[in-house]
Amino acid sequence: MLLQSLLRFHPIISRPPPLQRLAIHSCARNYGQHQHRYRWLRYNPLTQPDSIRLVELQPGAPEDELRVEIQHTRLSEAPEYETLSYEWAGNRKEATVRCGRGEEIPVPLNLRAALKRLRDRERPRRIWIDAICINQDNLEERGAQVSVMTQIYQGAQGVLIWIREEEPDTAEAFKLIPKLAESWDNQGPQDDPTSTEPPAEEEDAHAKELEHPKIGDAIIDAFTRSYFTRTWIIQEILVSKKATVICGSNRIDWVRFHQAANYLVQREFRLSREPSPRTLFLVALIRRNEKRYRAGQLDLRTLLRHFRYSQATNPRDKVYAMLGISFPVDRSGTKLGVQQIQADYTKPVEEVYREAAAYIMTDEQDLRLIANEYSPCSRHLTKMPTWVPDWTITSRPLLPMARKSNALSSLITGEITTHGHSLFVNGFIFDTVTYATPIVTPENETAVLDSLTSLVSSANPYPYNNQSLTEALCRTLIADNANFRPALDHDERYFFHLLRHRMNTIDVPIIKEDTMTDLRYQTVSDHLRNNEPYREELHRNLHGRSFFMTARRFMGLGPKARRGVLVGDRISILGGGYTPLILREGNSKVAEVPLQDEPKWYRLVGESYVHGIMDGECLKSKITPEKIERVEIR
Repeated sequence: MLLQSLLRFHPIISRPPPLQRLAIHSCARNYGQHQHRYRWLRYNPLTQPDSIRLVELQPGAPEDELRVEIQHTRLSEAPEYETLSYEWAGNRKEATVRCGRGEEIPVPLNLRAALKRLRDRERPRRIWIDAICINQDNLEERGAQVSVMTQIYQGAQGVLIWIREEEPDTAEAFKLIPKLAESWDNQGPQDDPTSTEPPAEEEDAHAKELEHPKIGDAIIDAFTRSYFTRTWIIQEILVSKKATVICGSNRIDWVRFHQAANYLVQREFRLSREPSPRTLFLVALIRRNEKRYRAGQLDLRTLLRHFRYSQATNPRDKVYAMLGISFPVDRSGTKLGVQQIQADYTKPVEEVYREAAAYIMTDEQDLRLIANEYSPCSRHLTKMPTWVPDWTITSRPLLPMARKSNALSSLITGEITTHGHSLFVNGFIFDTVTYATPIVTPENETAVLDSLTSLVSSANPYPYNNQSLTEALCRTLIADNANFRPALDHDERYFFHLLRHRMNTIDVPIIKEDTMTDLRYQTVSDHLRNNEPYREELHRNLHGRSFFMTARRFMGLGPKARRGVLVGDRISILGGGYTPLILREGNSKVAEVPLQDEPKWYRLVGESYVHGIMDGECLKSKITPEKIERVEIR
């Protein structure tokens, strides 16, 4: 009943119930020999699960002092209000606004600028603003308010997206944005994946304006505002009834804004340029995910992956900002006991990330999260189990090793569970690393390739597929992308769809079959002109990884990482894993003497490409029930 009450919002209320005034705490500060008297805000507690505070922005002329009132209400009884989505960008106490009879409230400078622009001359404006409406010093209240954030934005009349003050040419950019949106809209339905209509050939009608230095720069400026890198904006925009982008005195509907972003992305692709800036992707992805959110199809892992480039002042918010818009996948059933996540700012960041990873993997019952997303060897937060991703890393591009086929993930039923810092999954320890190169870099690439060509000079065929060792090596070094590229991530798929490429690009051959038997032909400088595609794939796949060989004579590539694969590492096939995973035996010493009865456990090194088994070839007959074991990863 409480949840129904939280989700039920009244229509326009002609005479809203009385709103409780906020108490003010009087105090003083000394600055050298001068004493400054002020009355400082003291928050009354929020007494009900759906209690919130609202800011009533008082009317005034641009030159008037900013004044607000702060009032209590409940979501189930709330009058009309709007929400403000903006960037804190600095110390909350760098500016102040007046409240009540002269009290002061500390706010970020950017928020103060937004309030001056939003103030009406004639009537008060009621807005929910997180920096003021939540007692930021009360961690328990912050967690409770975050848990109802979705309902707060759903209940508002709309969200005001403040992207900071305007620049000299911003007005010209905002005149052009609706034209770009219209050109995009004229191409027909963009979000229907079942559409078989050929793409409309759209001439670059706005080339002259976009190539004008001032207007072009102003357009890019509008879409590169740091606001768009914020994590919280995803939820704030996704769940709102209506959204308006505001830049100084300029305004535009969010739908038109994102359509213009799509047009710009398409134009960059048409001109064979990588779309820049990245925030163009973020703007388009937010809109793309609105339909999936309304259909209840957004899961936490997908959201964390799509918006991995977004930024959060508090790293816990990388997870917490997604909770209100994510839905369970629910493959685990009831017996595995998926633990729901509650926002709690008293917990260390590492604990928040561990809980999120445990929830995702037990809910989804697969290891997609660790198989091809974030290497445990390439993270900043090191006091976490190796199966927990570090979501603070936003700059490292993902290069998944997963193939088109998901056959490898279904060979074993994982029955994935977690307990404390341990992940448990059914698996098969397939092989052991017997040779490994250092991490390959542009500086040592030549030396590594020379050593590998000597290593595979034998005439013996490669195990299980009758290729020569040299051909197998050539294919391994580019993760066998000669005939197809790995499955594109969602960002790429979405934009290829927008451009009506229909994913045809992933079937373009990279190199010719008859040159696969000679690595030197592929890499020596005399032949670079004819074999540049191979070199590009080699750099894309090999750099940042270790090449390795195993006891069963398989070849492979380790994860992108700062530290390489080591001799003795184990190659495993784990239930729900989309690639072979490299494990390293853990240290079983808890004191100076090892405990003989302690079960074996492993650290996760990361995903791998192992030539010849990526689609489950040759494994089905080998993974017998007696060879499957319960694997513990810490």
